[in-house]
Amino acid sequence: AAPSLISSCEDIVLDSTQSSGHGGRPWTRYLWSVSDAMTRANIPSVTGFLNSNYNDTNVVAIVPSAMLSPGTTYIFSLLLSNFLMKSTISAQTVQITTSSATVPSVKIYNSQLINYRWKQLNIFADATIPSCGDTPAASTINYQWRMFANAQYDETIQSISLDPRYFILDSYTLAPNIFYTLQLTVFAGSISASSTTVVQVGRSALVATITGGSSRTVGSSDKVTFDASSSVDLDYPLSALTYLWSCSQTSENFGRLCLGFKGSTTSILNVLSASLGSGVFNINVTVSNNELMTATASCQLTITNKFLPMTYITSNSSVINVNERIVLNGVVASSIDAATATWISTNGFTNFQ
Repeated sequence: AAPSLISSCEDIVLDSTQSSGHGGRPWTRYLWSVSDAMTRANIPSVTGFLNSNYNDTNVVAIVPSAMLSPGTTYIFSLLLSNFLMKSTISAQTVQITTSSATVPSVKIYNSQLINYRWKQLNIFADATIPSCGDTPAASTINYQWRMFANAQYDETIQSISLDPRYFILDSYTLAPNIFYTLQLTVFAGSISASSTTVVQVGRSALVATITGGSSRTVGSSDKVTFDASSSVDLDYPLSALTYLWSCSQTSENFGRLCLGFKGSTTSILNVLSASLGSGVFNINVTVSNNELMTATASCQLTITNKFLPMTYITSNSSVINVNERIVLNGVVASSIDAATATWISTNGFTNFQ
């Protein structure tokens, strides 16, 4: 990130600290390139200065104003390569004013941001008045944010933040598969400066879920209910999904269809154990939306010739943050005798509460 317009007396600050994709390892390639935006000619003095002094994304690069020419627009490019030999280039254009008049320095963080419709958008910008310059700085700085969808200004997209330095949108405000351009113009008296960033809104996948856990064991006389109603289209959670249930054998006749299995096209599937017989089966559900996107979930069903209590487990989420508690709900039902339940973990965890 860097300001797009600065005073001729001001140093250029190039911030690459938000770069990612190296997995905590050193970059295998870190290469700066600086050129004149008008002639496209490389500027060896500035390029050499950056490559000699800055080769780490943990450090903010600073180009002294003495190395810059007033009235010139520069293109600063940074090439990064990781240990997997994957490379990316980020470029920033910076214009130097022809005079030393004070111009606000504007920098938007999270350039080339990738977001999703179901996530809140939160972008921060920093605007400062440099201490150098011939004209006095204005006492206040005013911010104006504008969002463009496919190059068209959309006045309906307005930030909900009370702090003008932040541009915040609620979840489900933006549409997927669209490149948005966010423009910030900062006014200091009669002088202004602008900066832009690109917000790419991706299309999230469907999430298929079968309530009750990834495996269940029941007796041969039980009725088993599989519930996929928690499946969701993350971008459009209220939209209707279609369901298709299937069954395949995993023991004795691996991969074969299940004789006696009756599928369903709703979110609920009821299976009579006696109709399948003893064995191990994969119960699968495929969910889809009107965009023909699909997702699949499965549950391994083991049917024995014994009378067993019915059990299943639900959780608050399949993915949680490291600082959050995991909440598991276990349900046990027995039609014969009283049943007792004991929690165990495959990784040896015993501190259940």
